Amino acid sequence: LYWQLNSFGNYQFLFQDLAMTTVIGVTMSFTGAYPKLVPYRPPSQLISPPLLLSVVLNILFSLSMQIFGFVVVQEQPWYSKTDIYSACLSENKSVENSSFTSSLELHGMREGALEETDNGYKSYENTTVWLLSTINCLIVALVFSKGKPFRQPIYTNYVFVLVLVGQLGICLFLVFADIEDLYSKMDLVCTPTTWRISMVIMLAVTLAVSFLVEEAVIEN
Repeated sequence: LYWQLNSFGNYQFLFQDLAMTTVIGVTMSFTGAYPKLVPYRPPSQLISPPLLLSVVLNILFSLSMQIFGFVVVQEQPWYSKTDIYSACLSENKSVENSSFTSSLELHGMREGALEETDNGYKSYENTTVWLLSTINCLIVALVFSKGKPFRQPIYTNYVFVLVLVGQLGICLFLVFADIEDLYSKMDLVCTPTTWRISMVIMLAVTLAVSFLVEEAVIEN
């Protein structure tokens, strides 16, 4: 986004920092120790090769997903760098045709409101990267919440599980809700349903790859 002289909006940063990462960081530590001892100890240093490899690989997975979404959204037929409403224009044509005069009046009111609320952050790239990176926080939290042999399984931490489920529900609501006032406040723009589903698929693939690498490679 900085490449385009763009960034996340204030409420986008606040949502990620306060509603996501802070709550995750607090509740993740509620997981208790595993009740049985094992004949080997956990890594004594935070910079041990397995831990570093795990962090580096997950950073690469997250970065790859966000770059992929950033690039691919620009290749979509509905994408426009200057018109942030082009993606949902076809969905509004029937309304505009049914009442041309009313639509002109509403359009004028909408333009006036946009001039007051648009801070320059809104774009298809911003919406895509923010939604992907926000839900990716949940993926990283889930993948790094290892259970045996040193800690109890994640499902024993009821508060943490409820937090993850609640945050996932809110994030998916932001992806599919398409409420104009909410999107305006969060500096998001409307995208076609197919693209929203595509973002969910990207996240699912990232989760699967991260989990498989963590279990099959890092643990061994």
